[in-house]
Amino acid sequence: MNVMNCRSSEVSAFRLGITSNSWITISILISTSMLLLFVHAPEIAGFRIGEMIHTVPLKPLDWLVVIVVASSVFVAEEMRKMLWPKPKK
Repeated sequence: MNVMNCRSSEVSAFRLGITSNSWITISILISTSMLLLFVHAPEIAGFRIGEMIHTVPLKPLDWLVVIVVASSVFVAEEMRKMLWPKPKK
């Protein structure tokens, strides 16, 4: 998610448009899909994909922690842009 903030040091990601860059949107969707596949894929023919990389299914509270921690930089940067905007020249 931090990649959304990196597009501008002054303008909010929401003002730029969260999905305005289709390549970033596609890459986030692919990354999220792969994460879910490796963590929560069902067993196929007695083998779970996550066993290759030693992952275990996460509980809902674990996912909440992951989302809160992962989005903290995004939230902090959006707040910085809102509270301390760059002065206009």
